[in-house]
Amino acid sequence: MLNFCDDKRGLILQSALTVFLNYGFKKTSMDDIAREAKISRPALYQIFKNKSDIFRAISLQLLENSALSAKDAFYTHDTLRDQLFACIDNAILKMHNYVDETPHGVELTGINQELAQDIEVKWKADMLVIITEGIERAIKQGNADLSRFTNPQINAHSIAQIIMHNIEGMRHTYLCGDPIDQYVETLMDFIAQAISVDNQAQNQN
Repeated sequence: MLNFCDDKRGLILQSALTVFLNYGFKKTSMDDIAREAKISRPALYQIFKNKSDIFRAISLQLLENSALSAKDAFYTHDTLRDQLFACIDNAILKMHNYVDETPHGVELTGINQELAQDIEVKWKADMLVIITEGIERAIKQGNADLSRFTNPQINAHSIAQIIMHNIEGMRHTYLCGDPIDQYVETLMDFIAQAISVDNQAQNQN
């Protein structure tokens, strides 16, 4: 999730992330980033025009990587409940926990909202597709069933929306410095119990 390409651009992004995490965005200068990357300031400006440009590139790379990890969760875990939790864990919780352990995690989260909101909007749309396809896959494999719901608006997409809206609603809790892992666990338990075939069969017995 935090890996960058093994080239000059990737080195700059990795170095910039290190500096941002240690000193915060506002106190970081292009000189600081160049020094950490062990390149000259003019060489840095040949690739990125300013530190905001670098921050956006970092955000794009991290969110793209997190979306790929989220998709992998549906192929590396057995139960739908574990797939759903691992999806959010891979895409959000691990990254939040990593950043939260640094001195300027909250500041960087706020800066991301300010400088890279458009990138996050696209990531949210990608996550919605990933979760929807994961639930649809579970239905095709016979691990989930939505047929007992009479409301036609209850489908894989609407359930994915519920998940993402709930995660978004937890943002304030995270920004206050409180972990959200337990809330995500509860949400995924609730969703899985509602749509998993095994749980439905147990309820009928």
